[in-house]
Amino acid sequence: KLMADADEFARYYRDAPEAQPAPVPRALRMVASVTSEVVDGPRVYTVAPHAQPPNPWHIVYLHGGGFVNTLIGPHWDIVLQLVRHTGATVTVPLYPLAPRHTYKEGLAFVDRVVHDLTATVPPERLVLAGDSAGGSIAIVTAMRRRDAGLPGPARLVLFAPCTSVVEGSAEVDDIEPLDPILARAGGMLAGRWWAGDDDPSIPEVSPLFGDMAGLPPVQIFQGTRDILLPDVRRFAERVREAGGEAELHIYPGAIHVFVGATFTPEAQHAFRAVASALQASAPAYYGLQRVATSHL
Repeated sequence: KLMADADEFARYYRDAPEAQPAPVPRALRMVASVTSEVVDGPRVYTVAPHAQPPNPWHIVYLHGGGFVNTLIGPHWDIVLQLVRHTGATVTVPLYPLAPRHTYKEGLAFVDRVVHDLTATVPPERLVLAGDSAGGSIAIVTAMRRRDAGLPGPARLVLFAPCTSVVEGSAEVDDIEPLDPILARAGGMLAGRWWAGDDDPSIPEVSPLFGDMAGLPPVQIFQGTRDILLPDVRRFAERVREAGGEAELHIYPGAIHVFVGATFTPEAQHAFRAVASALQASAPAYYGLQRVATSHL
């Protein structure tokens, strides 16, 4: 695991040229119109499904990658499944990455994308979603909107979110040998890069230590072979203690962001659960959709 050795991790990411995102796959273009625009430098994709009637939900999907990696193929696979299962339009911002950038630029960019969206998308139909580092940014963006007195989002959908970049509980010692993807050393270094000159434990970098009051309903999908599990459990508990709704799905034996292996039964279960939650929140639309498709 590259992340297991902090020095090797640092050499790789400090010296590596800026990576390009994975191209949009043909399978996604077959079910949706994919367009993109440049917003203050980075690119933002909009994935609008061909299926009708129009769906009221709009998902902002923030890709993972330890705050240092750009969007890769499995992230597009996740977007494809979100489109297929929910029928929602999905916006995919390619936010600035560490070590060239810090949370200040990254969050400001996502704030701008969400702000622009709310000019046409009602906040009560906006979902912030993300995996790993993207899950962290989704949580923090919801907190920042709340603190600024702005509405929404309506829901948070989190796939193995990174809720803290500081050293966690002793439980991680037992999980780390079983985790084939993540390791503490590289993860904490990436977190320090993302924090820049600030303390990595601030809520903008480690939302586990933020104020959970007033967050929208949260869905979390988490595997047990993932060192983020203990902090994710704590995050869900803190949301509930603050009076919020946190639906935590734990999958025994599943690895970090297992939903990226979209062909697995566990991933399909997760995407169905996301769709069910959205359906429960917009029954009129989904009732119309069932009538429409039943005549095909």
